[in-house]
Amino acid sequence: MDVDDLFEFPQDDLRKFNVNYSYAYCQIPTNGNFIATITLGVADCYLPVLTTYTLNGEIIDEKALAIGYGLVDCGHHTEDYMILKKDYTIYVSDTLKVCECDSSYKIIEETCEQYVIYREGRLLSDGKIELTKTLRKNIRE
Repeated sequence: MDVDDLFEFPQDDLRKFNVNYSYAYCQIPTNGNFIATITLGVADCYLPVLTTYTLNGEIIDEKALAIGYGLVDCGHHTEDYMILKKDYTIYVSDTLKVCECDSSYKIIEETCEQYVIYREGRLLSDGKIELTKTLRKNIRE
């Protein structure tokens, strides 16, 4: 993702609005009397973070909208997905295919499993962000 055109939060005077090293991505319409933004937290990749603020700029709530199970290793393939719908429901997932590898780094197909790790939730009208614990669903081939 190209972040050249995005605002980078400085680590000093704007720290009270965003404590993590990140880029401002967008402000979203809300279902209450508060401000909501999505920032991209800097890690091995850019992780979306939903933050809500009072109209005076005080943080109400903040949640990462990513699962983060991705491993870079033989036999691991992941796909991240996140959606915030118009009705303020949230779905975040990481679809994984995990396999063992032999000593030549060749995948042993019969050891593979596929599953989805996900969280569901919603943005409440008071600015709080509600998310379930991390859940798992196996995928059949």
